[in-house]
Amino acid sequence: MWELLDSIGERLVKDGQRIESKDESLKEFRGSAVKFLKFGRPLLEALQIIDSPDISGSPIEAYE
Repeated sequence: MWELLDSIGERLVKDGQRIESKDESLKEFRGSAVKFLKFGRPLLEALQIIDSPDISGSPIEAYE
């Protein structure tokens, strides 16, 4: 994802500030993904919008 944003001159923004470094951008992407998997996905599953997969042993457990 970083390569795509970098190739078009775009950056993530956090607290009104552009994130210029690749490492910080990837950290933000990962944080957003973790937040979605912990909160957004369960909501979509509860509303029966998406099915609940078996994610035991998934990489997300490393961030909990």
